Amino acid sequence: MGDTRLILFDIHKVMVQSSGDTLNGFDLTSWPGAFVTAAGALAVAVLTAVVAILIELSRHRAARRAFHVQEIRNRTAEAFSLMFTLQHEIEWITWHATKAPEFVGQGMVDSYNKAVHVTYPKLLGALAVVAALDKGLFDRLSPIARHLYELDMEVALAARGLEGRRTRKKSLEGLKNHYPAAKALYDAFPHLMASTLSDESAGSRRTRFLVCHARR
Repeated sequence: MGDTRLILFDIHKVMVQSSGDTLNGFDLTSWPGAFVTAAGALAVAVLTAVVAILIELSRHRAARRAFHVQEIRNRTAEAFSLMFTLQHEIEWITWHATKAPEFVGQGMVDSYNKAVHVTYPKLLGALAVVAALDKGLFDRLSPIARHLYELDMEVALAARGLEGRRTRKKSLEGLKNHYPAAKALYDAFPHLMASTLSDESAGSRRTRFLVCHARR
């Protein structure tokens, strides 16, 4: 009974001290607003941090994408540079067979073979890197490289009889026959490169058209 009186006394004392809406000096009516304010500030802070993280991730992805695209362009330009080298060698020997046959001899053939043998491994390496970066792009470059390889093989076969008295004329005629194809590649290469680096589907169609045109 004594304990009950003490509890009731303490409750009464608290009620007296907490007159109105206060409890030991704390305004009970203000705590919901303070809670909402604090929660809002926390939400804003969290949202700001999330937005900052998303922006940073977006920048990182954009930077990686830009690097990837630039790397593809660099490797594609390298592959085209090497294909230009092969085209030039083919056109050089076939042009001389057409315009200045007296200068076409074993020395020119040896120089041609040396340049081609040095260039082919580099071209294959460049194409391998392109394939690793973009398979679709590699598929568009492959027909051009294959056409160059076939044209080089025909030129090499035609040049075999240049040193023979009975075979020289036929060899020169064979080389002359391949000059139009080499010249067509020279005219087509800038368009091939531009189309290959442009829209994927349009570039693919354009590349096939130009390669077929160069073979005529």
